[in-house]
Amino acid sequence: MALAESTNASPRLLKGIGLLAAIALMLTNAIGTGVFLKARVMICNVGTPGMVLLAYVVAGLFTLAGAVMARVLGAGASVFMAAGLMVSSFGSLHSSVLTMARVPFAMARDGLFPSLFARVSRRF
Repeated sequence: MALAESTNASPRLLKGIGLLAAIALMLTNAIGTGVFLKARVMICNVGTPGMVLLAYVVAGLFTLAGAVMARVLGAGASVFMAAGLMVSSFGSLHSSVLTMARVPFAMARDGLFPSLFARVSRRF
């Protein structure tokens, strides 16, 4: 943001963008960050950028197939497709939550994180 010229010694900020532009800026930052962070995680898991591009192409083909099915089968099928997507998303989220708890444990066990996180309860 630009600083306003003023007669006193304390500078003040000028309002440069409106509400709609600020919302658009926030959304594009969130979407862009998500896209690039997801690509980084995918490259760490599959190892090559080519495999990441292949995964994006396959996801695009699945999206296209879903759109064609919705068009061919009508609006009623869209409800079942949406339900399937919700179940799939819940399963993905569930697996992410369960596996992410193991990351600090493994790092602490390997000496890369405080050893407090490597402790296991005696009950288990």
